[in-house]
Amino acid sequence: DVDMVVCTPLPQEEVKRRIAAHNERVHLVPSKTPGMNYRVLRYGTDASDSCSALKLIKVDVLVAEENLCIPSITSDRILHVNGWPLPPLSFLFLLRLQGWSDHRHAELDHHREKTEVDVTDLSLHLVPYCLASAIAGGRTLWDDAQQYLPDRFLRLSRARAAAFVYEHPWAADDWATLGFPATELEIRRPIASPFSLLVEYETETESEESDISSS
Repeated sequence: DVDMVVCTPLPQEEVKRRIAAHNERVHLVPSKTPGMNYRVLRYGTDASDSCSALKLIKVDVLVAEENLCIPSITSDRILHVNGWPLPPLSFLFLLRLQGWSDHRHAELDHHREKTEVDVTDLSLHLVPYCLASAIAGGRTLWDDAQQYLPDRFLRLSRARAAAFVYEHPWAADDWATLGFPATELEIRRPIASPFSLLVEYETETESEESDISSS
């Protein structure tokens, strides 16, 4: 699957329709979820061919400010690599961290099971890139994120980072190098932190997320 974040005032279904109209290799197919009338975006060959349909890639279109509390970013922050528009590395990392947090609190078992993939992506793929980028650019991931992301999203990201390191203390040094406040990461390590601190943190985080979803 591919996640596509779109910063636009247009509704999600209209964005899908326009993408499909613009590229003949993009197809809109009905959702398989009973009772749902939205369409799913797939990229590949002719979707009417049952054989080639197996090769189609599902594309999740996420509209900033509309889906999953994703913040919007300005066009000057978007990078273009080989013709592909890409978000800043700090934006991608914090969204992936949000995905881990959402899966961790999910009600369904198959969603919670995705946290293992999230941890792998964050620790083995994104962290090395972010560390290398910080060395090359002279600015940490967290310093970069503070330049353009909203305060509320940053506060939630700090709390999510602390929770991640609490569960995976071996990651603390790398995450501190990424610029996350070392004192916050340290205080929530299992050896140094009572369970009550984690409960307090999660309560605050859920309250923040509730505020965002209702605003």
